[in-house]
Amino acid sequence: MASFRDAELGGWSKRAASYDELFAALTNQVIAPIVEILEPLDGRHVLDVGCGPGHLAAALANKGAVVEGIDFAATMVGKARENYPAITFREADAEALPYDAVAFDRVLCSPLSRARETCELAGLGDRAELTDDLLEWDYGDYEGRTSADIRADRPGWLLWRDGCPDGESAADVGARADRIVADLLATPAAADEEGGATVAVFAHGHVLRVLAARWLDLPPADGQLFGLGTATLSRLGWEHDYRVIQRWNAPV
Repeated sequence: MASFRDAELGGWSKRAASYDELFAALTNQVIAPIVEILEPLDGRHVLDVGCGPGHLAAALANKGAVVEGIDFAATMVGKARENYPAITFREADAEALPYDAVAFDRVLCSPLSRARETCELAGLGDRAELTDDLLEWDYGDYEGRTSADIRADRPGWLLWRDGCPDGESAADVGARADRIVADLLATPAAADEEGGATVAVFAHGHVLRVLAARWLDLPPADGQLFGLGTATLSRLGWEHDYRVIQRWNAPV
């Protein structure tokens, strides 16, 4: 008896030529909502898995994304290439993506569960070096309270300037970030922009913003200038002999 995968592959392989006639009226309805969810797309790299005849990939590319589509049905890939020759499509299986994994020299992680879970989801949990220096900002007496709630009692309060009673100030978090930066710089070849060490860091919003500021040799409080969302990827690195932000707050 054929496996589910083989049955799916056989079925879609036979339907490439008739896909638009049979399915496009339905599947095209979801393209606009997907594009809207992913915007802004200009310059973002997107992998369209199960690309079919390429219609979603084309819509993403029209919004400025750099798109590659893969499908396990060779006939679908052929149809997508025919429809949209300017976009890269290749025959590939989502269970065995044809891309080299990034090789990390080290993996640093906060010991808090949410950072460790993200690290594990990235497939790096078995290599993680847990360090308290990547713990989130200690909010002390303000733990669990919103900024609006705090300002009702303390008008004009600002985390980056005023810190938290019985917790940390920006300078305190900056001291931790400095230890992380020193550790990164001590990693062999980390200061070499020509193929230096690659280190993955899993932590939390405020401490990562302070880390970015200190990487750039800015005051810890300047972390307030680097807005950072959840489930995003950022990259700190080098340009010539000075430290830079190469990528920031990019959705994963």
